[in-house]
Amino acid sequence: MSEDGSESQRSGSGGTEDGERRSMVLFLLGDTEFGLPLEAVVEVARTPPITRVPSPPPNVCGILNLRGTLMTVLDGGSRLGGGPTMRRERVLILEAAPGEERIALLVDSVTDLWEVGLGEMEEPPAEARTGAGGDAVRGVVRRGRRVATLIEPGVVLAPLFHVETTGR
Repeated sequence: MSEDGSESQRSGSGGTEDGERRSMVLFLLGDTEFGLPLEAVVEVARTPPITRVPSPPPNVCGILNLRGTLMTVLDGGSRLGGGPTMRRERVLILEAAPGEERIALLVDSVTDLWEVGLGEMEEPPAEARTGAGGDAVRGVVRRGRRVATLIEPGVVLAPLFHVETTGR
């Protein structure tokens, strides 16, 4: 509780001010809305044809060619604990680190761009951090009837690229 008597919903994100804001790209997997930090998203594109590869790692759909660049396609639905992505309308092009290999995260659709204050982020219920995608959950944001689960891009990419993940 702050000095003025209001409760803070801060998620303990490591020493930053409540007034700090981050842009989040929101997308759907099934009927669940997720968000990734804008700085992790290089591009949003319509899903080009995906070529299957033999015996891919878990959650990998195949590869795609986006304007001459080959990329691994990661199924967002499978990786984040739901079923496979069904509509496959968009891919979010993500970069593990600046200058590193890019991957395409397959999503059903991109819905919005939110400016999120760290004071708006809440800890999800403990059950939301269990199961196949729970390790990637950074927090949740509520706006009206909408709830978006914010995910950590390094954790999503880690199984493919052995990326260092940042703390929550």
